Amino acid sequence: MLNFLPKIDTVEDALYCDSLFDDQLCYVYFVAFDGAVKIGRTTDISKRMQTIQTSCHGKIELLYCFLTDKFTENELHNLFSDLKLKGEWFLFNAKFVLRLEKYMKQYNSWWIQTKEWVDAGGEGLSPSRTVFLPT
Repeated sequence: MLNFLPKIDTVEDALYCDSLFDDQLCYVYFVAFDGAVKIGRTTDISKRMQTIQTSCHGKIELLYCFLTDKFTENELHNLFSDLKLKGEWFLFNAKFVLRLEKYMKQYNSWWIQTKEWVDAGGEGLSPSRTVFLPT
């Protein structure tokens, strides 16, 4: 459904994330249900999916999740603030998908640069991460 999202190598990325984010490491996930999408974070995606499913009267779908730092969830909540329905649930429409695509392309570019910076010894300033605002 969201085939533009980067393929995440969780094992490889976990090694980089551990060295960069220390105790801030988590998964950010997108769960869809009935025209809405929940953006959240967790350290155990399987357990979190079970919890969300238990509290939902219909079948939920995990659209995407990736390993990152805990600040990414807030960044995404801000990015989609104009589409907010309630709590961590947002309207899942074309505007959401296009904005997510733009965000993930830039996030993925930053992540690739960051891994290259780490591999090169991590000297000097790390690649800067752009924070997106709704357009």
